[in-house]
Amino acid sequence: MITFILLCKFACSIPISRENSSAVFNQDTSKFIFVALISDYCPHCKKVPPILSLLEEHYNNKDYILIGEIKCDYEKMLCNKFPDVVTPSFYFVKGSLESAEQYHGAIEYSEMISFIEKKISPSFINLSNEQEFEKECEKINESSIFLLQNFNNQQLNEIHKMSIEFHSYPCHFLNILYKNPKIWNKNLTQKENQHKLNQQKENQQKENQQKDNQQKDNPQKDNQQKENSENPVLCNFYYPNKRIVCFDKSFTPKKMRKFVKKHVYPVVGPVSQQFMNHSKKLKTSVLLLSDEFPYFESAFRQMSKNLPDDLISGVISCANNKVLCLNLMVQTGQGPKILIYNPYKRYIWYYRKDFNETSILEWTNNVLKGKVRPTGPGTGFFGYLGNLFDISRDNGMISFSIYVAALATLILVFVVGTANTVYRRNKLYQKLD
Repeated sequence: MITFILLCKFACSIPISRENSSAVFNQDTSKFIFVALISDYCPHCKKVPPILSLLEEHYNNKDYILIGEIKCDYEKMLCNKFPDVVTPSFYFVKGSLESAEQYHGAIEYSEMISFIEKKISPSFINLSNEQEFEKECEKINESSIFLLQNFNNQQLNEIHKMSIEFHSYPCHFLNILYKNPKIWNKNLTQKENQHKLNQQKENQQKENQQKDNQQKDNPQKDNQQKENSENPVLCNFYYPNKRIVCFDKSFTPKKMRKFVKKHVYPVVGPVSQQFMNHSKKLKTSVLLLSDEFPYFESAFRQMSKNLPDDLISGVISCANNKVLCLNLMVQTGQGPKILIYNPYKRYIWYYRKDFNETSILEWTNNVLKGKVRPTGPGTGFFGYLGNLFDISRDNGMISFSIYVAALATLILVFVVGTANTVYRRNKLYQKLD
């Protein structure tokens, strides 16, 4: 452990094994890790070491990132802890292995540098003008972005604590210091979002009025309040489709933290074990698009703008996440699939109609309202039967008739078997008497 720290005070490329993996991948580390999984018998792996050397040289004297490699020929158990490993594979890790996010780009130095730079951006950034805002948003466009403005020192301290607490999650906090940012004018024109912003201001005004009434006899505190008369704003922003969800409660630490925790993943986030574990802790469902090829991904990301505020979603490439797709009972090779998964209850809802945005949104709302029957391990045997009933009904009269006949046969066999067991038992008791 001490040797590892001395060798890697600054960015370096080191072999990672089971012996030092606990020091590299842990929740308390402040380092980002970009790790390559390679094999001696993989022809494509031969071009990886020179690129790792260039990355090491680029991040020389940087104490916040580690470039590592794992040889899966000798560390098979460690490699298997990563999702769906083939060699070569590349992962970006912030903290524990649960947060491992796979790199799917080309095995080229420039592409990898671009990917890493997006991931290592500071989690809390002060913005002084529109140019800085656009630059940072483009850099972290795949993250969950929290926009804040007019925060006092106490509220900023709470946000700083959250940025440290959630440093291993794909989220960033942008503190807008300049007046009249264009983002509010461009994106809060919709009635729903404007209503939320107004409601947020009304709640804050009520809270300030209550404080005014309590502090009439204290002129010093009253003067401090007047200095911070502008209402604070906290919103979650998803840059690709410019979607904004604003915090509409009183600005207490507990309520702000709850809002941040709920939106710590972007509207369409990278699917990882950490993503699933987070949803399980919150006991929330997630909307997933699974496919071998990202043909529908762009339309899916745009459609996410109209999803319910509390619903997060993700895109799974089954070619790179075979185990996860298998656990979700998604058959590959049959085109894109949309489903909603609740990891806490282990419920799954499958979308079986045409890929039409209106139809998908209507189905999603019906699922969240409890109008669609779930399937999956959490529903048990009767949930499985109910799911078969829905499938047969949707596939037409012939399929439905076969289902009813098969179910009736099973019920008849069960009834006859039970009656026969009762008859034989009673007959045995009569002989004993």
